[in-house]
Amino acid sequence: MFKNGDSPWNKNKSGLSNRKQPKKSAFTKGYTPWNKGTQVSWNTAKTNTTYERMESSEYDLVVKPRMDGILLTTPDCEGNSRPMCILRPKKTPTVDLKTEIKNNSFDGMSIVDNEKLITMMNSAVHLHAIKSEPCGPPSFAYYNIQKWGVCWKFQVYCERCQFITPMYKLYKTIPAEKPGPDPAAANVGFALGIKETAIGNTRAQQLLSNMNCQPPSRSSMQRTSNKVSDKLVELNQDDMADKLEIVKAVNRKRGAPENEIILTVDVRYSSNTITSKKETWSESNQACAVGIETVTDRKYIVATASLNQMCWTGAWLCGKGFTIECPNGHEECTADLHRAAPLSEYELGKKIGNQLAVQGILVKYATTDGDGRTANGINDAIQALHPMWKVERLADPIHLGNGQFRAAMRANFSDSMFGCRTKEQKKIFQKLFSQDIKARSSLITSHLMDVYGRHSEDIRRLTKKLFEATMSRNMKGRLAATVHRSNNSPDKSTKMKCDRLGIEFSGRTNAFLDSTDRECAYQKEYQKREEVQHRKLSQKAENLVVHKIFKELNKANICDVYKKGQLDPVLDDHASCVKKRL
Repeated sequence: MFKNGDSPWNKNKSGLSNRKQPKKSAFTKGYTPWNKGTQVSWNTAKTNTTYERMESSEYDLVVKPRMDGILLTTPDCEGNSRPMCILRPKKTPTVDLKTEIKNNSFDGMSIVDNEKLITMMNSAVHLHAIKSEPCGPPSFAYYNIQKWGVCWKFQVYCERCQFITPMYKLYKTIPAEKPGPDPAAANVGFALGIKETAIGNTRAQQLLSNMNCQPPSRSSMQRTSNKVSDKLVELNQDDMADKLEIVKAVNRKRGAPENEIILTVDVRYSSNTITSKKETWSESNQACAVGIETVTDRKYIVATASLNQMCWTGAWLCGKGFTIECPNGHEECTADLHRAAPLSEYELGKKIGNQLAVQGILVKYATTDGDGRTANGINDAIQALHPMWKVERLADPIHLGNGQFRAAMRANFSDSMFGCRTKEQKKIFQKLFSQDIKARSSLITSHLMDVYGRHSEDIRRLTKKLFEATMSRNMKGRLAATVHRSNNSPDKSTKMKCDRLGIEFSGRTNAFLDSTDRECAYQKEYQKREEVQHRKLSQKAENLVVHKIFKELNKANICDVYKKGQLDPVLDDHASCVKKRL
């Protein structure tokens, strides 16, 4: 606070001014800025204000549900959701799969009979000359076509006078057993061909489509397939009965009881594994068993049995809300076993025993696997008619050899048995020793089986050929077709099947079947040649040597091959960790 008479300390001092000093960066008059005349443009962000509504299939590819299952997200590679605005997808139009779309186009390939085609052409020209005489030479074009399975019906007209011919069937027919139109021979033969191969109706449709032929509908193919399947089962039953008569005749000529045979039984399932890791029920839902006689060298299949849990009609009715229990819960049920019931080899053996017992056949020996119970089923079925008879079970030599090998591998040998330094070498020598024991035992067993006439090498080959058939809805028809083909030559089997179905072959088809039969006979004779078998053994020995060389290279880490756990992190052991700490 100033007092009277006081003067400020800086009064009359030079160099000091009360005026505020200007800043060095302040604008001065006449200064030209460095960016004078520069054009400045603003980069405005482009915003997409329009959104396209995606289809359901594309929407499912872009959007994924979150873990809570409520909100949706559009994740990137890191799983982070991106800021995208996506509209709900378009409604998927419903497609009627039951109604077949009519195709009135006349292009593509058509399966027609040559004789019927010539008959149609001659008849059309003759009728045109009678009813449209002033027209002159006709100019025919397609007026109407009707698909009849894989076959066709044609109707043509004249483009000049509009003359229309009647409808012509360009296929041969088979007399029908029931009232209704006669089935086409080509449709029945096509269904028979599907039974002979490992494809179904859907794959057959795709095959025809690739040939530019309009395929038939699935419903008509399935109806024809069911009828053909029943015919094949009847034919196979009659053929197996004839083969049993041949076996009886052989026993009579040998002076042995005609009704006693030796049988080998094997079972095949529709899956490689019985149990399932994901489902509570069994992984396999179909099983079939075959009984092969070993009295003759032909090894005829004389009995078959099957168990089936599958029924397409029952599954379809259950899907529609009906309470259906298969088997025999509705008409045309294909299942003969409940879906929760196990597939029993005992029941399969019982069915085979019933088939043979009705025909007066007694099974003296039944060769099965070590874990199979088909022999017990055959024994119980035959004892129902012959209480004093007993079926003796024999073990399969192949199963015995595998069991011998596993037993030798599990055995505990002394350390001085093989004289090895490491466990890996001991394991290799023990495996070689087990294989040697198996080979010696198999050789002795095979020799005994040859002496007593109960060897099963050919049986295994026929069984493998038999089981190439695909398990499907008509498994009995496929099984019967393959059994009949195994018991007869391919040419004879095809002709017998077509004769039972009423199909007539042309000369070219018969010539092709004869050539197929000759080729099959040549291949059988060729495989039995001594030089061919020697060459196969030599190639097998060379493959073993090459495999051994590559195995040694793999142990030496010379070959760059995958090893189990090679990508796992290598952890330091306890000793190395202690050394590092010290």
